[in-house]
Amino acid sequence: MALTGCSTDVTGRTDPGGLTHRAFERVATDRLLETTLTVHGTVTDFPTPNGYDGDAQVLVLVDVTLSAGDVLQATTGPSDLALRAAAGDERAAETSPAVSVALTDATLWPLEDLPGGRSQRGWVAFPVDRDTLDRAELVLRLPAHDRNSDDSPRDELVVLLAED
Repeated sequence: MALTGCSTDVTGRTDPGGLTHRAFERVATDRLLETTLTVHGTVTDFPTPNGYDGDAQVLVLVDVTLSAGDVLQATTGPSDLALRAAAGDERAAETSPAVSVALTDATLWPLEDLPGGRSQRGWVAFPVDRDTLDRAELVLRLPAHDRNSDDSPRDELVVLLAED
């Protein structure tokens, strides 16, 4: 996966036209909780914004639609997402105000927390090292629940961040 530079204008805002967007469509569903995670693509070259004090070399953005089932009365959102490298290391979503402002300035709307029964498309940022991206997965931690069925319980939904 190539990481290329993107451009910023004189105000320091990211030019969304200069970003490298990899579009693909992958879906994972937990039918018992009626929760669906759809990944529409990634941006692998989003610059770390001014005021961001994380240790990342780069921010990877994931374009997702999250449909939170209403089986459980639980809020689902960016804090339930992680980026898992092929080696098993995980990074939590970065939800700092600096990153949220940078996403909005680039017209990439951040994913918000959703109550059960709602759906939203938005972007989630992950601070990573450049070599973390090969065969990486997006992981959605499902709320704790008691399943009274024959289906094996799932604690997470996983979507491979790769083109078909």
